[in-house]
Amino acid sequence: MSNALVTDEVQNKSPKQVYQETNDLNPEGQQAITKQVSNDELYMEYEKELGQPLPPLKLWYKVAFVFLGIASLAGWNAILTAFDFFGQKYPKGEFLDVTFYFPIPIMITNFLAGLACPALARRFNYNQRIAYCLMGVCCTMIIVTIIAIFFNTTAGYWISFCILFIQGFIDSVNTNSLIALAGMVHPTINHIYWTSTALSGLTMNVIRLIALAILGDSEESTNICTALYFCFAAVIYIFSSMMQIIFTKSDFFKLIERRSFLKNQIENRKDNRVELQNIRSTGNVQTDVNLDQNVKQVTTSSNRNALFQYLAYLSQVFKYSGCIPLYLVLIYIQTFMMFPGVSIFQKTTYEIIKFPWAGVFMILLFNLGDLVGKYIGGIKLLQKLYLTYSIVIGRFIFYVFFLLISRHKGSEDLQNDVFSWFCIFLFAVTNGQCTTALMNLGPRNVKDPKMVDLINFIGGFAITFGISIGTFLALPLAQE
Repeated sequence: MSNALVTDEVQNKSPKQVYQETNDLNPEGQQAITKQVSNDELYMEYEKELGQPLPPLKLWYKVAFVFLGIASLAGWNAILTAFDFFGQKYPKGEFLDVTFYFPIPIMITNFLAGLACPALARRFNYNQRIAYCLMGVCCTMIIVTIIAIFFNTTAGYWISFCILFIQGFIDSVNTNSLIALAGMVHPTINHIYWTSTALSGLTMNVIRLIALAILGDSEESTNICTALYFCFAAVIYIFSSMMQIIFTKSDFFKLIERRSFLKNQIENRKDNRVELQNIRSTGNVQTDVNLDQNVKQVTTSSNRNALFQYLAYLSQVFKYSGCIPLYLVLIYIQTFMMFPGVSIFQKTTYEIIKFPWAGVFMILLFNLGDLVGKYIGGIKLLQKLYLTYSIVIGRFIFYVFFLLISRHKGSEDLQNDVFSWFCIFLFAVTNGQCTTALMNLGPRNVKDPKMVDLINFIGGFAITFGISIGTFLALPLAQE
């Protein structure tokens, strides 16, 4: 029996002793002793579960999380990679610039969904949250595409803008749920998941380039290839949803889930048990009715102080992770102030690869760099806190380059396409490397599973919060 999970008073007494003492105080105290015995059984069952080794990780588990990593950001990346299509349907002279304004509803609801996820997690299980959200993103992507093709008017623009609020919310719920799922399963699975999130954009880019290569970039063929492109994205979502449902029915996941359930049950009962022991120690006779009333009082008091307890618990995140959440916010403010509007779509001319191919190619370079960075960030030798902090601060140099390029200022070498490719690739590498390193460094000194989950949640929330701020701060940089 774990000493950390039970009080000293209960630890040093057998169930028989507790039963006798309870009956001395209250001849009708059978209810209290039943609860005590059930708690002892719960601890023994938890220890028994921990004593069993986890089954080996099967290859298809890893493959499943590769697809889930791709699907976690495929909705946003599908819209992002098709900005050339939406820019053609909603020209910048007649409409607000889609490269700056279409991300706004997605990023606002990403932030709001991050706040709502803990409550949704209590109401809906993993299968419901992830599978339903994946299907929902499929529907919104298809609807926005149909509107752009057949109803590309001012009303259609704003209808699409509103639909993106819905897509952003359900996409964020899906992503946060997958972060929690990958984090609770296994460190190897978690690393595969985070690396595969970079494959999301890369996959969308490749599909987009294939569609353009086959059908061309004329207005009529763009409609067809974009429709096919979004259909491929929907297929990825559907397949990923099936993989996730199959995985959550596996014996491996059931064992992980069982351990997590028992751990949470023990934690939830611990505070109430301590309160009841304090009540019993006063020497007052407790009838069944009084005992139930005391339980209700303890529960009411706990609910009343839940916010303060949560804030106090939240402060422990910064005790263990330091400034890591703040640096995660800063990384994504930097990235989304510059990407994609300033760094790609405000460059006045592309010489080597013409537009719209140039836009898709630059996004492809960003996603490739993000993938490389996330792989590098997973190397333990490079997971140094102050090295990562220094890289984050150093990323501000890209502001100078991207702003000069977008304003067509500086030397010819600065305006060269190859230099733009180099900047966007390195900008993405540092984004992925710093993100993965900080997400791994956050819970490195923590053994409590609940605290690890909370740190991972705060890390994910910091990312969405940074994206939201960066998206808004990019608006003053938009040029007509």
